[in-house]
Amino acid sequence: MKNIVKISLLIALFMALLTITSKAANITHGDLKSDGSMDFTVIFENDIPDGAASSWSNSGWTVDQSQKKCTRTFTGVDQSPKFSALVIQPDTSSDELETAFIATPYKMTVGNSITLSNELQITGNGYASYVSNNGQVIKALAPTPAGQPAILQIAGQRQTLNSGASYIPEYYLEITVVEDSTEPDTPDTPDEPDTPDEPDDPIPGTYSATYDTAGNLTIKGLTSGTYRASVNTDSTETYSSSMQIYVLKATDDGNYAIESSARNAMQLADDLYAHVYNTNNEKVADIKITKPSFNNVNYFSGLSFSTWNGSQLLFNLPFDIADRKVTYKIGKITDNSILNKIKNGDSEGFSLLKKYAGDDSSPLYNETVTINSGNGYKEDGAIIEGTKMSDGAYYYLYAEFDTENGKYIPLTSVTLAKASVYPTVDYHWYLFFYGSKDFNFDGIEDIVTPSDPGSKQPSNLPATGERAIIISLIGITLVVSFVLHKKIKATRIR
Repeated sequence: MKNIVKISLLIALFMALLTITSKAANITHGDLKSDGSMDFTVIFENDIPDGAASSWSNSGWTVDQSQKKCTRTFTGVDQSPKFSALVIQPDTSSDELETAFIATPYKMTVGNSITLSNELQITGNGYASYVSNNGQVIKALAPTPAGQPAILQIAGQRQTLNSGASYIPEYYLEITVVEDSTEPDTPDTPDEPDTPDEPDDPIPGTYSATYDTAGNLTIKGLTSGTYRASVNTDSTETYSSSMQIYVLKATDDGNYAIESSARNAMQLADDLYAHVYNTNNEKVADIKITKPSFNNVNYFSGLSFSTWNGSQLLFNLPFDIADRKVTYKIGKITDNSILNKIKNGDSEGFSLLKKYAGDDSSPLYNETVTINSGNGYKEDGAIIEGTKMSDGAYYYLYAEFDTENGKYIPLTSVTLAKASVYPTVDYHWYLFFYGSKDFNFDGIEDIVTPSDPGSKQPSNLPATGERAIIISLIGITLVVSFVLHKKIKATRIR
């Protein structure tokens, strides 16, 4: 019965417009500010029509039509996620939309919950959060495997285009769940004097500087005052008015933090130093920085996608990777034991998959490219021939960054996807990546001997979601493609 209802709705949509495709705009955002706000920038490929510019301006966006750019500061991001949708249909005769569906990232402590807008319906992926029956409350359960953000699909109310066709905007919200590090107070032992507090380590005059995995740089040991600092690979330096220098901000725990733009240096392979100066530009200290080890397995963003019509392979990293060279590989997974480990939450699963992908000498896709889409690589058209894909099979996506002769730290990443292939529709195909609502582990017992490409024809098409969806009905093809973007960082929320 549900399928009949879906088909009826699809027929209605077909009558409104035969073919609609969409492509995502380039979306970037800054860090969460101390006042709980976050800046977003959206850059379109198409011109922004006057009507759209006026509408978006009224909803809080600043529109620069000459630059095809929109900017907006979302407030209250630290309290709950915020949502917005920007859609361009160049003219009523066009069959292509350009979309920017935005959900701000959010971090929650285990046991915490948030309530979203009544006009949103939410479905979760089941890793770290659940959604109540009324579709409004998200509660944080245990953190996701390997500390990866849970990707929740947020479907907005149906929208109507000028042409009369309608669609439902879909947001992909990344929620990172963290353990509460607060420990309960221990009551004083009766009849015994309190033990005096130990001094913080390091004491003033003994300094330390440390990056965390989110790229935040904290300096300890400075006495109260006003400071600036430079960050580079020189063990010592002399102040110069031409150097790049950052203002240090005092933190609540008495330490100092450097603004986020200093984090780009953490990807350099050489030792890093923070050179601290007072208001008279006098050197206070040269401090060697402790960097985190980037040995996690998966740094891919849950907003990555790959289809017959285009691919966008994105990363969650705390530093700028623009113009970096990356080798991507995509290949079939034929080891059922690896899939079972990942399915069952065994942390060894992704490590085994990383080795499996790195050792594969005959992948379907193996290209060295230059990052061209902010935090990843974007390419139009198919990067793999559909006739080489097997419906229902699992594939890895592997990436290895070029160290440029030792300039950068070694960095690799791996994730997996499940394929849907449609031989009757020109072998159109989709890879639904781990973390998306369309990914599942159904039938992994068959993966040891997967079907030949094109031998299996799915009885049901996947629900409209992050990927383009093909509907073949009564000999007429209805194409609906929704293309989405969000920057997440592995240890913070987008």
